[in-house]
Amino acid sequence: LIPELKMLEGDCWFPVMGGPGNPYGKVNILLQTYISRKRVETFSLISDLHYISQNGGRILRGLFEISLKKGWPRITHTLLNLAKCVDWQLWPSEHPLCQMPSMLSHDILDKLRYREDLTLDRLEEMDEHEVGRIINYQRGGAVVKKCARQFPYLELNPSVQPITRTVLRVRVTILPKFEWNERIHGNSMSWWFWITDSENDHMYYNEFVSISKKQVRSEEDIELVFTIPIFEPIPAQYLLVAISDIWLHS
Repeated sequence: LIPELKMLEGDCWFPVMGGPGNPYGKVNILLQTYISRKRVETFSLISDLHYISQNGGRILRGLFEISLKKGWPRITHTLLNLAKCVDWQLWPSEHPLCQMPSMLSHDILDKLRYREDLTLDRLEEMDEHEVGRIINYQRGGAVVKKCARQFPYLELNPSVQPITRTVLRVRVTILPKFEWNERIHGNSMSWWFWITDSENDHMYYNEFVSISKKQVRSEEDIELVFTIPIFEPIPAQYLLVAISDIWLHS
């Protein structure tokens, strides 16, 4: 087992503490192997990889829930992203449109996969002919543009109002800025919202929000209203975070 694990370790994105010679190092290697969609040959490793594929995402989701309840925003954000990496079998460095394999061919995805310069914002600015030239497939430019428009994106407009010396009311207007496609979005999508600050690793508030197909297509504003406590010393700024429960980079 060790020779194959050492070979797989060489393809890992992140360093493996302890190496393949101990249980947690082996789990680390196999989890990264699963996300990277690498193949294993040894039968016992195939069995272990299957177990990790079935349980890795659930364990990470459980750790995410614990971290959320503890109010630790940084590790909460990291754990949710790791859980989504397992769900999608994608790394955050891969192009966001790699989450649309039902819409884009393997050839187009391979050309987009590590093109950091082709951000969603840049694709939005380009016309379909420019996109087609970059991916060396002129007819594919229109499809890539369409997928970029359908990638889940929210615009947030927050406002704050002091209620007392120790309580702040926050009102957030949520504007969905994408085209809904039932094939990839279903009937609703969910986001996590939380408030933290720039100085302390503390979460003041969090909420799970579902946004429906009807709300997006009608272009209606969605409002969140909540209060957060104010502690001394008052931080220089509060940060509003919105992160999709399903999609990477959203």
